[in-house]
Amino acid sequence: MAISRNDRGLVAALAADAGLREEKEGDLEKAIVSYRRAVAAGSTDAKVIDRLTIWLVKQDLYAEAAAALTQALRNPAEAATRQDRLRKRLERCQRELSRSSKP
Repeated sequence: MAISRNDRGLVAALAADAGLREEKEGDLEKAIVSYRRAVAAGSTDAKVIDRLTIWLVKQDLYAEAAAALTQALRNPAEAATRQDRLRKRLERCQRELSRSSKP
């Protein structure tokens, strides 16, 4: 229903909740799909973005991780408890991206 109504906020919240539940149940693959759906819908949930970007960095997907981290850090109230960790991970992603773009 949230998708048909184009309620991006609700889609983001539902996807984030599903991802956290799926990860807790041990299904990381499903969790990642849900986390990505939440971020695509505009989620700034710091816990979700933290969990997603840990996985993205392990997969060397620095550009996607940097975009998600930037999205989360645009909402400082949401990211407050994890702000330092998210900011450091963003800096790492940016360093890796600048290294890979050099000839």
